[in-house]
Amino acid sequence: MPSDGLYARIMARIEAHMRRMRIFKLSVLWPIALFSAFFAIVSLQYAVQEFAASGFVDYVSLAFADIRTVMASWDEFALLLAESLPLFGITMLAASLFVLLGSVRFIIKFMRSALSSARLA
Repeated sequence: MPSDGLYARIMARIEAHMRRMRIFKLSVLWPIALFSAFFAIVSLQYAVQEFAASGFVDYVSLAFADIRTVMASWDEFALLLAESLPLFGITMLAASLFVLLGSVRFIIKFMRSALSSARLA
């Protein structure tokens, strides 16, 4: 026959384990979020430099300035745009923003669960 306080002790152990897991996950996610925020800033600067160096912005402005010339040879112009697009900078920026937003999402999720369990206690 189980003792009277067995259920309460089991639930307390489960809650303590959940609390330790939340703390562990947050201690892993915070550095990831900080690193990805730093990397997002660096990759944004790199992408801006690549856009400036590739001339992509100049080609796009040409499309708005002289649309008839662009439309006369639109296929070559599309290839020119695709060739001058700085894909590496865009990819690095997108990857760092993806990791940053994902880690912030999980941090918010774990903080909400920690706050809701603290209110219940």
